[in-house]
Amino acid sequence: MATRRIFPASGTWVICPILIQNYHDLSTIDDKQRNSAIQYLRKHASHKKEAEAKGKSTKPFFMHVNFMKCHNPTNPSPLFKGKSHENAYLDSIMEVDFNSGKIVNAIKDLGLDQETIVVWTTDNGPWIDAWPDAGSYAFCCNDLLHLSDVPL
Repeated sequence: MATRRIFPASGTWVICPILIQNYHDLSTIDDKQRNSAIQYLRKHASHKKEAEAKGKSTKPFFMHVNFMKCHNPTNPSPLFKGKSHENAYLDSIMEVDFNSGKIVNAIKDLGLDQETIVVWTTDNGPWIDAWPDAGSYAFCCNDLLHLSDVPL
């Protein structure tokens, strides 16, 4: 059974789902993250609409969505397993693209896109020592130069 914890972040209370119970849960955790983000956006849009009807404004919000993919172990969801016809890492990249797109589409569908900034970034890059589960980057042999360490 998944448990939930509430903790303060940036002055606002947020719910942090603790969902990982076993290896299988890793394959669908990004689906849960996506659905949680979209649920939050819907709630914000509803509150915004109610406030505007009363002639009030709403405060801006910050939402950080941290997908697990494409970290090891690379375990794509059943919907994406084998979809790339290459490997689990590429299947997971397709999954991240899909989930990111669903969130961006929700922002548009809810009418929040004209006043929303979306920043999509990545971390330090793949685990190059976990073949075939990982990718690679151009400067993998140079510890002084990590171009993937900066936002895209």
